Amino acid sequence: MDKEYKKYDGDLLLTTACPVECDYCVYSCSPEGEWMPEDTIRRVAFEYTENEVGIRISGGEPFLDLEKLERCIKIVLEYQKPHEVLIISSGFFGSDEQKTQDALEMLTEYKLDTLVLSVDRFHLGQVPLSSIENIVVAAKKFSVKIIIRLTTDETDQSYKLMDEIAYLVMKRRIKIEPHHQYGAYGKAEILEPCLRENKDKREDYMRNAFNGKLNKYKEQSPKRSQRDFASSFYPTTFPNGNTYADSQCTKGSFMGNLMKKHLKEMIVDFKKTLPGYILLSDKSDCSKRMPVLLPESYTDRCDYCRNNPRTEDMPKEAIGRQLLVLKAENIDKKKCEKDRELLLSVQLDESDLNTFNGRKIISFVDKLVKKNKRFVFSRPIPRCVLGRKYAEFIDKYNMPRDCYECRELFFVINQEIVSCKPLSKKGPKIQYMEDRNQIWEFFKILREEKGVCNTCKKCIYYIRKKCDGLCFIL
Repeated sequence: MDKEYKKYDGDLLLTTACPVECDYCVYSCSPEGEWMPEDTIRRVAFEYTENEVGIRISGGEPFLDLEKLERCIKIVLEYQKPHEVLIISSGFFGSDEQKTQDALEMLTEYKLDTLVLSVDRFHLGQVPLSSIENIVVAAKKFSVKIIIRLTTDETDQSYKLMDEIAYLVMKRRIKIEPHHQYGAYGKAEILEPCLRENKDKREDYMRNAFNGKLNKYKEQSPKRSQRDFASSFYPTTFPNGNTYADSQCTKGSFMGNLMKKHLKEMIVDFKKTLPGYILLSDKSDCSKRMPVLLPESYTDRCDYCRNNPRTEDMPKEAIGRQLLVLKAENIDKKKCEKDRELLLSVQLDESDLNTFNGRKIISFVDKLVKKNKRFVFSRPIPRCVLGRKYAEFIDKYNMPRDCYECRELFFVINQEIVSCKPLSKKGPKIQYMEDRNQIWEFFKILREEKGVCNTCKKCIYYIRKKCDGLCFIL
């Protein structure tokens, strides 16, 4: 059946306006969001179709303005067949019988056969389950298939709601797509990071909620088997034309602006980066490949994409930690955006290696803690700078201990491994590197050839080999 459809799925974010404002929205949507202009819609439809990408019209909330949604559908259907197009909604209109009928009539008029509804604890805070049931009941009269897209997280509230959702699914015989995880992007950056779910626990709970018949109700909303062609490539275009290679819009997956560059060009260039190499490799699995390129202590396989410091000049809606470069002369002057998780990169010169600067770093971090700011350290901080506070920082903030754990150990440029700025050396192509250990050993040899600075040679930590391969000794 896949021959009837496109090779990939992609998102056309018709709008970033949304009345629901989920806490975990990876697109940081709000009621004041913008709408995609018609010339941009046409460009997205053309470029996606040229590259065998199916279209999912999403947002935000595309049903917030039926006239704009209808114009979007008309343009998209000039390039793709109705069965190749999906629409995803929060179902906010389900409480109003007339709005529900108008929405479903429009889908039927343009022969769109599927509507995907996001149903989970985040959406149900604003959209009651009764509204979802109203849409399901009405959809059967219009022969529109409803698929429930469920995002779960590791909270009791999620599991309690799962029982209610399961009851509705079995009662109305709805299909459900239960494979989505709460992310750590967009608005979710201001939430507690402990919500990363336990997949095995979720699967067990869901099987029990569905009386052991979960598989009977499962169905993927995307109509393509894109994992046969790439692991997680799912292009997403914002109303302003900015395009990402991942539907979660992780910071490292920005490809360019579709109004300025062809999608094919973007794909070719993106494949030369590490995220692009993994997402676009045939039958590759990001969940298996990316972790071996990260330190064992990193539990989030999206860590590289979220923290890639080369992307500090990303577009305004770019999602990922805000890179904050701390140098000796600016530590006490730095300011940061509200409600953004920070990536702290402490960059010191030989003359900065003293406890005076260490106290400035400690004072800055104390201010972040008092303001309830979430942050992670990108680079290690020298023992000689933190002094007695070193062990405390390591334990309290999970700070990188050495080059191996440094988030800036390497980048991938034109498919080549490139070391951090202090060393600035090129290595082999990424496809020849099995894991992080190989990369580390390669640069370790080059680092040792370069030698250490005079200050470090006299330092007791270096003499006792307590200073393990940190960039400031170069």
